[in-house]
Amino acid sequence: MRSQQPFVSLDLTDPKNVRKINFGSALIALLFVMLFGVLLSALGHSPYWMLLVAFLLIPTTFVHEIFHYLFQWLFSHSKPHLGFKFPFPYSALAPNTYITRNQGIFCAMAPFLFITPILVLPSLFMSPLLKVLLWAWASLEVATCFGDFFAVIWLIRYPKYLKLANVNLSNALFEITEAEKDDDRES
Repeated sequence: MRSQQPFVSLDLTDPKNVRKINFGSALIALLFVMLFGVLLSALGHSPYWMLLVAFLLIPTTFVHEIFHYLFQWLFSHSKPHLGFKFPFPYSALAPNTYITRNQGIFCAMAPFLFITPILVLPSLFMSPLLKVLLWAWASLEVATCFGDFFAVIWLIRYPKYLKLANVNLSNALFEITEAEKDDDRES
């Protein structure tokens, strides 16, 4: 399959896409920081608590990528590549492996689906200050998911029978042959 040309690809290293993702993430993060800063002030707490939340976002981005990594490994049965491209860590499918389009959607959404509830659910049992801080942290994590949402919107535009692969840090969708479809049905 990998010897053929991709049906379509999304280059996440393309400066145009990087600008879209960074701008969207930064805009959402800025709005959340302002919102929760105002909320903290309204509750009688210093808005500087948001600095703690921003600091916690650094290790959270690594945990975020670990969720991508684990589900890419689960679906592809091959150890993905975990790397760092300044200023962010990333996870990419191993060379010569592929997953279904729907598995790619799940891999992209995994940090949102798992980290957000891990941060939000305990807040239900916390003091107002901790509740606001956990919600702020979860909200900033959602802002870091902007690139994942970008990839999901790209993926859902194409048929589910296509296979997703990593080609030089670009997501590429490939059509599969009838023989490969038969192999997939047998496994």
